[in-house]
Formats: sequence, structure tokens, C-alpha cells
Amino acid sequence: SATRTALFPGVQSLIHFLNQNHIAWGIVTNGAHWLAKRLLDGHTLSGRQCLVGAAQLPHSKPHPFPLQYACRLLNVSARQAVYVGDALTDVQAATAAGLYSVVATYGYQSSYEEIQHWGADATIDHLSAMQTLLSVSVNS
Repeated sequence: SATRTALFPGVQSLIHFLNQNHIAWGIVTNGAHWLAKRLLDGHTLSGRQCLVGAAQLPHSKPHPFPLQYACRLLNVSARQAVYVGDALTDVQAATAAGLYSVVATYGYQSSYEEIQHWGADATIDHLSAMQTLLSVSVNS
């Protein structure tokens, strides 16, 4: 249940930033859709425009289709989209779909040294860095 889970530091602040700047956002997970929805609803994360989970689609990450599908739901092109993940499959899916890929180094992934070989466009150590990264495009 959501009472036994915690959001990573900076999630609420980033979501507030996205909503305040009218930046469409959603979640793509290889986890079960029903479980992800239950957890997200339990944390009252407002403003989410899409949630794509396993078993909803014929393919899971690292296939690009779930990210392409999310872009269609959000009405954004792949060139306009950024995907933040913590696993190699996230980077592979984002790259194959044509999205800008960001690795969150604090997630469930392997060592930091290994992450450097994944080919992501950027890495972040805290979600506040994501807000800074997005601020550049919002203010330009």
C-alpha cells in the first residue's frame, strides 16, 4: 500500500514545477498498471496525464512502443519529450523512441560507473537537477 512506500526526495517539488509551467507529464513503468495507479493515487500526485504500465501494451521497455504510446497520450513529439529512468532498459527505450534520456543515479540501477556506459543524454543525482534542466527549455 501507499502507506508503506515513500516518494523520492524532490518528487512533489518537480511535479509542482511541471504543473505550474503546463508541462505535460506521465509515467511509463514495466510494473503492473493497477499497482502503479494504486500507489500513485495513494500519494495524491496531481496533474498526471498518463500512466502506462505492463500488460497494457504488446511490448514493454526496452522496446520503444510504451514511450511512443505515452507521447501520443500526452500529445507531444518524441523530440519534445524527456524520459527519466533508473535502469538500462529506460535508456534503451528512450533512445529507440527518439526521446532525450536522463538517468536518475539514485534509483534501483547498478553502479554509477556502469551507468556512464549506458549512453544516456544526461544523469541526475537529485530531482532538483531535473527541474533545473527543464527550466532552461521553459525560459528560452
